Amino acid sequence: MILTLCISFYLPLTTNLLVTIKKEKTEVDLARVAYEQSQKIGLNQDLDSTWQTGKTHYIITLSEISQRKGIHIHYGGQTKEMDILSTQIITP
Repeated sequence: MILTLCISFYLPLTTNLLVTIKKEKTEVDLARVAYEQSQKIGLNQDLDSTWQTGKTHYIITLSEISQRKGIHIHYGGQTKEMDILSTQIITP
């Protein structure tokens, strides 16, 4: 009975933890892709149109509205948007 009680608390905890880790990994991947593409914009290079990390496939688009640039990353029906405030790179 004690073993069953311990397992009944452990399994939902582990499942929730794994789901949270997967969501956070996706957010970190999206932020990394956006950062790397923003660096390309700062260096006047072309953006990558797609990006693949493991089995995950991202589609990247550039938006320009009123001379403001931004990056849109599409993944699994979701979109992450990143506005670029300045394309000036300061080198120390």
